[in-house]
Amino acid sequence: MQKVSATLHRRFPALRDRIEEITHEALYRTLQTWMSGRMPASRNPLPYMQTTARNLALEAVRSKEHPVDDQGLALLLDEFHRYSNEGLTPLDPLHEIVAPAVAEMKQTQRKMVARHQLQGIDEDTIAATLQVPRQQVRSLASKAARELRDMAEVKPHVRPGHLRKQRRGEEDSGE
Repeated sequence: MQKVSATLHRRFPALRDRIEEITHEALYRTLQTWMSGRMPASRNPLPYMQTTARNLALEAVRSKEHPVDDQGLALLLDEFHRYSNEGLTPLDPLHEIVAPAVAEMKQTQRKMVARHQLQGIDEDTIAATLQVPRQQVRSLASKAARELRDMAEVKPHVRPGHLRKQRRGEEDSGE
């Protein structure tokens, strides 16, 4: 470990705070390799450990991330507490996405079914109000949902598994 640490100190002076950590990681990986049987027991593990340590040091130098010191961590915690105490309200998809989209739909039975469902009215009541069979309400609700999912302002909020797949023969919109 001393030889590997000394080599790293000479070659990577900017990493002096992390050299002990890198050396320990190199030792651990060398031991894992030796225990797994990928390195013969008669082979000297020092060259392998030095190469591993050099690769880890190069990765640490090239990495854009640096370990956070205590002062930086304290600043991050203060900022986190400030934002968490502001009480930001989350997005309400029903009122901020779906309701405006339903309002933009053409005036059809489909829109009426969607609007009633937004209000929490059950299928039987909707069927009685529109004077149509319950099964037709289900069909209209399904078509309304499909229409809503295809709307540009709603589409980014729809899970990929629920987006409509293109059928064969349909032209791609080029987007």
